Amino acid sequence: MKVLDTIAKIVRVITVPAVTTGCAMTLLWLSETPIYSGVTDYVIAMLGLTAVPLLSYGVTAAVPALRAKGREGQRKYAMYFSAAGYLLCFVYALAAHTTAAYRVIACTYMISIVLLLFLNKGMHFKASGHACSTAGPLVAMCYFLGGWAVPAGIAVCALVIWASMETKQHRFWELMTGSAVSGVTFLCLAALI
Repeated sequence: MKVLDTIAKIVRVITVPAVTTGCAMTLLWLSETPIYSGVTDYVIAMLGLTAVPLLSYGVTAAVPALRAKGREGQRKYAMYFSAAGYLLCFVYALAAHTTAAYRVIACTYMISIVLLLFLNKGMHFKASGHACSTAGPLVAMCYFLGGWAVPAGIAVCALVIWASMETKQHRFWELMTGSAVSGVTFLCLAALI
């Protein structure tokens, strides 16, 4: 039983939302799909969707008052830092000459974080940000790349759901809600392009 717990914890660390997003955005960049107009688009995506959200972990570890708040404090600040990073990417997507696909991705993140904050803070329902930030980029990869990305995306999502339940971070419906927030938002917005 302890081995499964250890594996589940490793899966949760490896698939931390900002890392999953960074991997997806990099694979889309390397695939040469018509998402990025240039290197600046990719850099802003990595900054807003990956680097700024990852800062929350360093800040909560470095500041004693925040560290004392434990996992719930870390989770709260991860949401706030993510919101700031997503806002940066969203504003850039609207202000710069980005592709429609890039705007769909940026808008998906912005809408998703607003919905997650509403569900978590307003409705006091612990929708999974981890599942949300895993499902969204994987649905985008499946949409833009097809083929190998579909079974790979399903496998990664299933692994994250299992690991989150194994470590008792979330219940099944919290994970499904988080996944649906980004997955459905992306598909609705993608239908408009």
